[in-house]
Amino acid sequence: MSLLTTPSKELLQYVEMIANERLINQDLIFDALEDAFVKTVQDTTCKEFRVSVKINRKDGSINVSKLLQVVEDQSYDIYKQIDLQSALQYKKDAVVGDIIELDIPAFDLNPSVMHQVRSSLFFQLNQYTRENEYKEFTDLIGTMVSGIVKRILPSGLVVILGKAEALLPKRDMLIQEVGTYKVKDKINVLVKSTERLQKGFQIFVTRTAPEFVTELLKQEVPEIADGNVEVKCVARDAGSRSKIAVFASDRNLDPVGTCIGVRGKRIKNITKELKEEKIDIVEWSPEPVSFVQNCLKGIPVEGIERTSETTIEVVLLSEAVSTAIGRRGQNARLISELTGCNVTFSTKEERVQRKSKEFELKTKTMSEVLGVDEVVAGLLISEGFDTLMHIAIADIENLSKIPNFNADIAQEVKNRAGEILNDAKDNEFSAFLLENGICLEIVFALFANECADKASLAALSVDDFIDIAGEDAVKTFAVSNDAMSKVIMLARQELGLI
Repeated sequence: MSLLTTPSKELLQYVEMIANERLINQDLIFDALEDAFVKTVQDTTCKEFRVSVKINRKDGSINVSKLLQVVEDQSYDIYKQIDLQSALQYKKDAVVGDIIELDIPAFDLNPSVMHQVRSSLFFQLNQYTRENEYKEFTDLIGTMVSGIVKRILPSGLVVILGKAEALLPKRDMLIQEVGTYKVKDKINVLVKSTERLQKGFQIFVTRTAPEFVTELLKQEVPEIADGNVEVKCVARDAGSRSKIAVFASDRNLDPVGTCIGVRGKRIKNITKELKEEKIDIVEWSPEPVSFVQNCLKGIPVEGIERTSETTIEVVLLSEAVSTAIGRRGQNARLISELTGCNVTFSTKEERVQRKSKEFELKTKTMSEVLGVDEVVAGLLISEGFDTLMHIAIADIENLSKIPNFNADIAQEVKNRAGEILNDAKDNEFSAFLLENGICLEIVFALFANECADKASLAALSVDDFIDIAGEDAVKTFAVSNDAMSKVIMLARQELGLI
C-alpha cells in the first residue's frame, strides 16, 4: 500500500481534540475520517476505481489502495476487476471473487483536498451527533428533564435541554403559567415526543401530561423512586386538579401518608411546581368498589353498588352529592377516569325512583316479549330472572321456588323463553346481535323500530342506536357504548362499507 503522507502526530492530535470536544469515541472519528478520505480521493483523482483508505491509529499515517475483484475471464473492466493470473502475482492463494488491494501512487494532499476531507468529516460527525441526540431523547420519552428557557414564541417556549432544543407549545403549558416565563428561567418538563425532520429532528415537551405529575412524585418521594410505593394511575385536569392512586405492597407502609409527607411538605412542593394545582392522593385497590370508596374518603357514603362490569353507583346524602360531583363535574369525572369505571352519584330517593322505573320497564318488556301478564313478569324479575336468557337457562327447580309458581308454570315459562331465544338465533340478524353482546330485549326493541337487518344497523351512529332501542332500555339492560359501537362497525365491515 502506498503512503499518502508521512506519519502525522498532528492528525492523531486532531482526532483526539474532536473526540474530547464532541464526546465521541476516537475509533468512530477515525472511521468517519477514512470515509471522508475515500470520498475525496474518488472525487478528485480516482473516479474510476473503488478505493480503500486506512489510517494507522498509532502513527497517523494514511494509506490508500484501489480495490479490484478477481475474475476468470481475460476480458474485464480494468478499473474494477483483475484476471486471476495477474491476481496471483499479488496474492498467492487468490481465487475468483477475491478482492485484491493494489497501491495507488502517492499524491499531495493540498489545502483544497484537505478542505474537502474536513467538510465530509464534519458532515458525517454532525449526522452522527444528531442521530445520537435523537436516540437519547427518544429513549427519554415519558421522563422529566430540566431545561432553560431560550426563546419565547407566540406559540410557546423554546427550551434548552443540554445541547439540544425542545419546543414547549402553549397547549402543553398550564393555563396559569402562560406568559409568566422569562428567558433564562429554569423549567422542568416531560419529554413528550420526538419527530424526524428533513434536517435534524424536533423534541416536544409538556407540563400537562399525567406522567409529569408521576415524575414529580418520584423526585419528591424516595419511596416511589426505590419501588416501595408504586404510582398505579393518574387522572389529571391540568392546572386545576390531579388525582393519584398509590399502592404499597408492605401493609406496614402508608402509601398516602408517605406521598403527602410530614405536614404535607412533599405535596406542597409538587403543588408549587404545578402553580397551585390541587393534588389528591388516594390508595389504590384492585377491587373497583373499594377503590371508589378510597376516592371518596371524607364524603359520607350511604351505599355503593357495582351495577355492571364498568359502572358503580354511589348513594349519598343529598347535601354531599354536589361535593362528590365537584365543580362542573370535575371530581366525578376524575374519579371515573382514575378507577376506569363509570361512577355515578345519587341520593337514596333518586336511586329508589330509578330502580322503580327500571323495574317497570323490565316488567313491561318481559310481559310483552314472553306473553305473560305483568304480575308474572314482575315476580320473575323480582327473583333475579330479569332477562329471557336468564329464564331460558334457569333450572326448573329454581324457577319453581318463585312465589305462586309451581313446576308446571316454571316449565311453561322456561319453554316460552327457550322458543323465543331459538327463533331469534335462527334469524341471521338476531343471531348476529346476540353473538356480539346485545341482549334479546334490545334486539326486540330494534326490530320493533324497523332496524331489522345489518344495512339498517350499519347506517346508525351510537346515538341513533340509543334513540331506536330507547335510552331507558339501554340503561336498564346495561348495554355499553362499546357494545353498540362494536356491532355497528362489524355490520359495516361485513357489508364492505369500511
